[in-house]
Amino acid sequence: MKKIEQNEGATKAKEIPDYETALKFFHAGFKSELRWVVQSLPMHSRMHVADVGCGDGFFCQLLAERLEGEGTLTGFDVNAAYLEKARKYAGDWKSEVKTFWVETDVASLEKNKTEFDLVWCAQSLFSFPEPVEALRQMAAIVKTGGTLAVLENDTMHQMRLPWPVETELQIRLAEYRALCAASAHPQKYYVGRRLPQLFADAGLETLSFRTQAIDRLPPFSKEVDKFVDKYLEELYARIAPYVKSSFLEETQEAMSLLRRSPQFNLCWTNVLIRGRPSSQ
Repeated sequence: MKKIEQNEGATKAKEIPDYETALKFFHAGFKSELRWVVQSLPMHSRMHVADVGCGDGFFCQLLAERLEGEGTLTGFDVNAAYLEKARKYAGDWKSEVKTFWVETDVASLEKNKTEFDLVWCAQSLFSFPEPVEALRQMAAIVKTGGTLAVLENDTMHQMRLPWPVETELQIRLAEYRALCAASAHPQKYYVGRRLPQLFADAGLETLSFRTQAIDRLPPFSKEVDKFVDKYLEELYARIAPYVKSSFLEETQEAMSLLRRSPQFNLCWTNVLIRGRPSSQ
């Protein structure tokens, strides 16, 4: 699920991003596990909560489930089209939580002059131009005694599939080369492994850090099946310029055979870190 970098230009911030389809299937296919992550956060019903990089509002709904009428929820995103989608999506929640939608980039968060009990950022940190500065900006809107929580991934390890190890090594190396060609900061796509250090660099004290593993065996739900389709489609397209065409064709054929096996399996990993400004 390669996200558009937030400094790639204003026009893309007015369009639904190209990773939206894969993200939709991911959210639908793993909703129960993602809900569990939000349920694990230290929240009470009257908190004021911010979702930074809220996208279509998927996690806003899960956060709203933890709140009641006296709590508030604010979704921040630079993408106007995504915010409009989130507003429409929120109409289906049947929630009494007061919800606000703010179009802004992460560098301008402090201009809203609001502080929050919980600031949440899910699978968006790596899409910001500079992760440490983004964490500092998010920490600046955390109330004294409040919490910053980040859910992220590591591109090399986010999806484990049962292909031969020598095949995967070639794929991941080609993927890294593709990301180096696409971004001046390719290390941010592997941000999951560095979150405690990034928190420290941003002046945040880590309170908890853990990895969530989501396993699936056949039969998959249609949403998980479609997510795997999109994941592989995007991965193959990304690595195509950096591998031999014969290798790519053989890999696609072998994966098609694997997916028809009743022993096919996958494991998706999320990394969750929670902290607070060290000065508190």
